[in-house]
Amino acid sequence: MEKALAQSPGEKYQSQDVFINQEGQAEVLELRPYDKSSFALRTLACLIDQAIIIIPSFIFAGCMCVFSFFALSFSNLHDDFIAAVMVATGVSSFFALHWLYFSLSESSEQMGTFGMSILGIKVLKRGKKLNFFEANNRYWYWVFTTLFFGINTLGLLGHTKELFHDQLSDTQVVVES
Repeated sequence: MEKALAQSPGEKYQSQDVFINQEGQAEVLELRPYDKSSFALRTLACLIDQAIIIIPSFIFAGCMCVFSFFALSFSNLHDDFIAAVMVATGVSSFFALHWLYFSLSESSEQMGTFGMSILGIKVLKRGKKLNFFEANNRYWYWVFTTLFFGINTLGLLGHTKELFHDQLSDTQVVVES
């Protein structure tokens, strides 16, 4: 079964389940209309997701810091080096969990994170579910446009009213209408 996306006037999207029969012809099984998700709804979903990911990330990062402290404390290394390794371990484990949460969630059958699924938001690429590679690219586009350039929300001023990481990854964030 394959999903296709058709854009109609008024910035509406339609996702349809297409079944290829034995003769090789496509049959439309179901047509579902989607609207673009609002910025406020996306922000609320992001806040829910950040609350979900921050607590386990800090616990995991803390455990990694304690582990690295004990592993390095028995060596003859300087205390400043041990502190630097602990901080690097904590920060890298936080980003690894953050990356995995978003990339795996958006490429799952839910087509979005837990916060998005609560609010009925889905991430689509041409009407189809994202694979892990596409979700991974979308995540890194978000990181670079948000953290390094700080210009992600300026995409809302354009004619498509999409955030920059959505434009770069060619994805649509929709809510079922």
